[in-house]
Amino acid sequence: DAWGLVVRAMGLISKVGRRQNDEAQALLHQAIAMDPTYARAHALLSWALWWASLCYWVPDTREGYRQAAQHAEDALAHDPGDPWARMTRGLGLSTAGQHDRALVELEAALALNPSFALGRTAHGWALLRAGRYDEAIAETGKAVRLSPADSFAGIYTAIHGLALLGARRFAEALPHLRTSVSAFAEYSGHYNTLISCCGHLGLIDEAQEFIAARARVGPPLHLSVLRENLRHYAHCEVFVEGMRKAGVPE
Repeated sequence: DAWGLVVRAMGLISKVGRRQNDEAQALLHQAIAMDPTYARAHALLSWALWWASLCYWVPDTREGYRQAAQHAEDALAHDPGDPWARMTRGLGLSTAGQHDRALVELEAALALNPSFALGRTAHGWALLRAGRYDEAIAETGKAVRLSPADSFAGIYTAIHGLALLGARRFAEALPHLRTSVSAFAEYSGHYNTLISCCGHLGLIDEAQEFIAARARVGPPLHLSVLRENLRHYAHCEVFVEGMRKAGVPE
């Protein structure tokens, strides 16, 4: 039944790899076909689509984010208390640079489930983008402590490291960022932050190794593209500066 499909999808979503994401989406579409009002199915599909868009696993990332936002809205129409839907809506707003609105949604997700480790990471990510670095580090640190095994393939350590990098605490960020790449080597975003951190620390040979590895899993790196992608976020300057020091071309 629909409930069983959602339970199976939840297990796959925690793996966050591309194959598991595709399988989870298929199960969630089946569940929604059985019960179009099933809020949790819409909420988890929203997250799966958002993550697939972030990882460039969809042909059109803008359309992927649009579909993720729509499923979050559908979920909340049927259950305003679904923390997954609140989280994904908040991440969508944060990605669009609507920081105040994003933080309201992410704080609502945590009010609904204070032990939601992924929600804490998302909240810290949004705080970082809004330039509230100390709060971001505290929140992403809580997520790491809530889920020390980091079943979400390095995202907890990656965002904690990114928050530290935003605050220019590069030496502290480095081990977290190395761990995130080891945990999920197929995601280009983990490499980006690690390359920037290595650039700031003068680890140019290591940075060049990661630039080469990243080229196998994502589009080519250019400072102009990064600057455009990060233009709404407070950590844009420090991030791009590290990339430049690492040898990434304009």
